[in-house]
Amino acid sequence: MNGYAKLQGVPKDYISDIRIISSDNRVVVSCWDGSLSLFDITQQQLLMKLQHSWPLTSCHVSKDGRIWAGSVQGEVLEADWESERLIPNDTMSFSLGVSGITSIDHFIIASSWDGSLIVLDYLRNQIVKQWKFEEKIFQLCASEVRVMCSLSSGKVKLIQFPSWDITETESGLKYQCRSCTLIPNNRGFVQGSVDGRVSVEFFDDQSPKFAFRCHRMNLEDVQMVFPVTALAFQPNSLNLFTGGADGKIVSWNLVTRKKQEEFHKLDDTIMKLCCTEDYLVIAVSDDSFKTCAVPQDIELHPSAIYIKHL
Repeated sequence: MNGYAKLQGVPKDYISDIRIISSDNRVVVSCWDGSLSLFDITQQQLLMKLQHSWPLTSCHVSKDGRIWAGSVQGEVLEADWESERLIPNDTMSFSLGVSGITSIDHFIIASSWDGSLIVLDYLRNQIVKQWKFEEKIFQLCASEVRVMCSLSSGKVKLIQFPSWDITETESGLKYQCRSCTLIPNNRGFVQGSVDGRVSVEFFDDQSPKFAFRCHRMNLEDVQMVFPVTALAFQPNSLNLFTGGADGKIVSWNLVTRKKQEEFHKLDDTIMKLCCTEDYLVIAVSDDSFKTCAVPQDIELHPSAIYIKHL
């Protein structure tokens, strides 16, 4: 299909997150039907599937291969594939749903829509740091030395590892952040907004920040603007992939600040992107229920995951 391979056995419900296990070409998928699925990228098939009683909002793979998930009930769960269970952590939980999970070294970092951010040493099962912000945490990501939180106010919290010192900066976006990621080799961060714009900010003061417009459709009398729903870098490069609610994926070179390639349009919103040196993994879901244009009694399109060789 126009350069894409489609995974078989993908949950039909809304996909909340995907994570690649690069060492063995597998991808983990969390879904709002409560499922956590493990797929083989090369064979394009489902390997295992765990089921939780509540919708899953996020997932993550820590550096030692452990797989984690967050639930709409505020639980942080660890996947036990042998017993085929998702086991809630008895030390780490939230009053509202988990908005994101990431990790640095042997620390799991999770955020919530209630503004809480917790760092757990999962080897000792001990909380080492926690914050409570006034704003909701919409997006969470991390590199080897830094954690980034995008807040509902438009502010960005940056937390340094291993000191856990926190700094705050203003977002380069005028409208709400919909996606974020850190630039490889800890050079800076990128955010995508609901108004079809991407901002690029570097930690080095000598490198000026900039923004560009994308995922827009020019009609005769109007310009349609689509949210930038997913971001991913090709490892160890400044090649950025953006995915939008228009179903398009675009490759950008942040050195030249130019578009490199636009891939074949897919039918629904690009929910998440993950990238290795060889593959781009694309999660697609129908999120038209978020607008008033679609009656509630119309059945949504089933979700899908595609693999594209790079």
